[in-house]
Amino acid sequence: MKVARTPTERKSSGTLIVEKYRHRMNKLTAAERERLLERAMQLAYGDAAQPTATRRR
Repeated sequence: MKVARTPTERKSSGTLIVEKYRHRMNKLTAAERERLLERAMQLAYGDAAQPTATRRR
């Protein structure tokens, strides 16, 4: 069960952005999502952003 938000609690900037673009994001194709994910990885980690392999024991 979700907790009701108090009237004084403000929405975060991330929540506001998602609310604004959710309708358009839901219409993205798998290829568009992949391309945007790659772009986000470049912004966050630089040009050489490759997912690291999982550690095996």
